[in-house]
Amino acid sequence: MRLINDVIWPIPVVLDVKEDVAHDLKSGDTLALRDDEGFMTAVLHVEDVWKPDRTKEVKAVYGTANKEHPGVAYILNQTNP
Repeated sequence: MRLINDVIWPIPVVLDVKEDVAHDLKSGDTLALRDDEGFMTAVLHVEDVWKPDRTKEVKAVYGTANKEHPGVAYILNQTNP
């Protein structure tokens, strides 16, 4: 849970994409990050593509898998697998 420069970053930044997009991605690809209106806000360089264990993720980040927790509920119910 540290950045490359050893600064503590306790919550990982994980960007989910739809499965059909993830299926075609591989390490070394470039991906445009766009807002709801389609405006490109960033260009991402793909290093890893994986299907996360969202239950394990919420337990590690929030210390619980209780779906009443708003962060847990969001990750389990509103993010792409």
